[in-house]
Amino acid sequence: CMLALLIILLCFGDRSTAFENDSNPAIVIFGFEKTRSLRLTLESLTRLDELPDFHVYASQDGPNEEVTNIIKSFEDQGVTHIIAPRNGTNETEGHVHVCRHYKHTLDKLFLELNHSHVIILEDDMIFAPDFLSYFRTLAHLLDIDPSIWCISSWNDNGRSMLVSDPKRLFRNSFFPGLGWMLKRDLWLELHPIWPHGHWDHWMRLDSVRKDRDCISPEISRNYNIGLEGTNMEIQTWGRHFRSIKLNKEAVDFGDLSYLLKQNYDPLMQNLLKDATVLNVSGNFAEILRKDRNLTFLIPYTEDQYHVLAEEFRIWKLPRSHYHFLQIFSFKENRIILADQNRCPFLPENLRIFQDEKVRAIVGDLNQDCHETCASHSSTCHSKSFPFLNRISNISSVFECQRYDVGIASH
Repeated sequence: CMLALLIILLCFGDRSTAFENDSNPAIVIFGFEKTRSLRLTLESLTRLDELPDFHVYASQDGPNEEVTNIIKSFEDQGVTHIIAPRNGTNETEGHVHVCRHYKHTLDKLFLELNHSHVIILEDDMIFAPDFLSYFRTLAHLLDIDPSIWCISSWNDNGRSMLVSDPKRLFRNSFFPGLGWMLKRDLWLELHPIWPHGHWDHWMRLDSVRKDRDCISPEISRNYNIGLEGTNMEIQTWGRHFRSIKLNKEAVDFGDLSYLLKQNYDPLMQNLLKDATVLNVSGNFAEILRKDRNLTFLIPYTEDQYHVLAEEFRIWKLPRSHYHFLQIFSFKENRIILADQNRCPFLPENLRIFQDEKVRAIVGDLNQDCHETCASHSSTCHSKSFPFLNRISNISSVFECQRYDVGIASH
């Protein structure tokens, strides 16, 4: 134990050079045809003081003369131009092109050019003044904690009314995308099984994530200016992106050892233990508007979450959570949302455990749950679905060789 503590202290003792000495970090901007926002992204990035410490690439998906000219106008500021082939037809869906573009360029950066780390950006972002120092400071976490697989500069719950502390960082089980860094060894793992579409949703599958987390900031270090795109509609941008707060001040993050899993999990358990519990079906909204400087815990079930999402104007499905534990500020209080089925940090009296009598039964094509269970002299127990709805469970009964992600209307 003393040896482990000594190693951690040595790792955190000097953060002046957070990348290892033999590191070869890079930044890549992925772009297609959003010329105006691409120029704004490049202008914002090239204003950052620490940019000379990184190799910078702008990767263009297919030929477009205007995009090419914009990128080349930044070559004298250290930006290298990459053109990826745009295969497929006009009927090929946009998210498929995006997947192919990522695969082509990340293979080039990691496998051909041997970069150690790559910060992945898109052509519709602007950046906080400490954007690059943020990644530099946190990079070593990828080396010392194998349960951390990426560093992100984005908080999906980072709206101005929900954040307050520019120094606060958290473990994030929901892959955030939108400005993130990975190491070469992770790409070596992912590139042979890279999906055909919806790469970001694929990264969130438990079979891919393998219980690993990203580190995210409470206050985002980049801001999304892309009102529309392959996976963006203007209504979604207005509801979830417009009011994201962009950090404006330089901060010293201090000792980051609290983010290591062996330290972070006990912190979460103690935080919940000391919080005041509110009931979703009670008058929680009224209480939150009355009290100040308190920590409130709101346990919920899956069918109750929409009430909380509407009250706090967050996503309709949990994001920026650590094992379905979300923490944010609201009306000068700290709010904790915890899924009673899936959050392991809740006190036992607040958790809902899977009924030992429940078993998974495979139904026939077009057969609904009630019919399936009845054919086995059983009753459908819908409250157990959250426990079963994981790739690891599904793959035990269905012999799928590869998992791709589609977005269904429901």
